[in-house]
Amino acid sequence: MGQDNLNSNIDDTNGNKNTTHIMYDPESILKKGVEFLQNINNKMDICVDANAPSTIVTIPDYFINYKTLAKRGCKIRFLTEITKENLAYCKEIMKVVDEFCHLDGIKGGIAVSEKEFMSTTRIIQKRLIIQCIYSDIEAVVEQGQYIFDSFWTNAIPALDRIKEIEKGVKREFIETIRNLAEIEKLLQVIFKHTVAEILIILSDNEDIYKQNIEYIIKLLTEFVSISDKIKIKLLIHRNAYTHHIVTKYLSEYLKAEKVEIHYLKDLFKTNLMLVISDKMVSIAIESKDKGQENVYAKALPFGLATYSNSEPTVSSLLAIFDNLWIQSASNS
Repeated sequence: MGQDNLNSNIDDTNGNKNTTHIMYDPESILKKGVEFLQNINNKMDICVDANAPSTIVTIPDYFINYKTLAKRGCKIRFLTEITKENLAYCKEIMKVVDEFCHLDGIKGGIAVSEKEFMSTTRIIQKRLIIQCIYSDIEAVVEQGQYIFDSFWTNAIPALDRIKEIEKGVKREFIETIRNLAEIEKLLQVIFKHTVAEILIILSDNEDIYKQNIEYIIKLLTEFVSISDKIKIKLLIHRNAYTHHIVTKYLSEYLKAEKVEIHYLKDLFKTNLMLVISDKMVSIAIESKDKGQENVYAKALPFGLATYSNSEPTVSSLLAIFDNLWIQSASNS
């Protein structure tokens, strides 16, 4: 037997007793888990780490009740981290749940029904759970549902994750980033890991153009060596400052034919900085509006950024770049 269970009771607005239990005895936890499953009327949402699928499938009291829920027509949404090691167990669970999704990095687990909530901080493969919190207090159930829904929103379909594991398919993503430090870090990572080609368009916003081109040149000189085989194509606007900074910092790159520069025609206006790496990854960064001040005096003038390796997204941006590159050839 484990440690004693800890209980607390709260009266709801109707005078009914609601309880929260902290449980440490594996057999008691198993019994409460079975009761939880049997009490479900219409639906259960469950989010568990990568160790849990083996526990659910190999402990009959759990999996039999999952099958019973399916036969009763109860809706189950199941969320876990699918790995090579637990894939076979996940496929068994997929047969008895309505929706199954994958999310990286889940720790422990939570389960939420209409009126009850259970959670644990630790799950061991194929073993009974050794610590658990149970509650039927409405506020706790609502909070548990909110946590699950937040995770579910960021998850991907199980079949997509299974393709990644079994067929080596690369996962596509489109991320929206607002944090300036994250945007800077991503740009550094992109430049550092490019192996063949970087394509760049700079915003024509006069208030921030100087900062943008200085930052891009800093990234180029820091992460791209003249001896590298990487090619850089720059689409920028022609002015006195551009000529000065290109001559000062990029002359060696130009001599080595590492950098090609085309000057955008005045008719083309954009408030975006665009970077495409190896025709596989793109980041489009909005420039802050004129008159919009940064919190930090020396902060880069970056607003919202969209980062993606989605083939349709990158291909569309690449087509825009190529079209502008051709149009600007006579202007260079």
